[in-house]
Amino acid sequence: MNKILTAILTILCLCNCLNGLAESLDDIRRKAEAGDVRAQLILGYLYDSGEGVPRKHREAVKWWHKAAEQGVASAQKRDSLAKVMSRDQVTKARAMGRNLRNTIDAKKKAKK
Repeated sequence: MNKILTAILTILCLCNCLNGLAESLDDIRRKAEAGDVRAQLILGYLYDSGEGVPRKHREAVKWWHKAAEQGVASAQKRDSLAKVMSRDQVTKARAMGRNLRNTIDAKKKAKK
């Protein structure tokens, strides 16, 4: 029952995020790297499901972590995914997320 409910909630959340989506994967990635929460959620979903990209749980967690850092509750799905990952995979995903945050912050500062 929990898995079904989680799947339904995820689909509803993603339908909201994907509504009117006519962007290429490169555009979504660029926006996610620039800090766009919607794009971060979409990339997390794509990497988790393997739709249009190789299925990589670490990448999914990284993007959900970025969105969650900005206060997006639906990004908390990363916690359930982290439960099926090894400790090493979770550690690497978190490090990737921190590195990405530093890159995004540096780009924002450079624009100012």
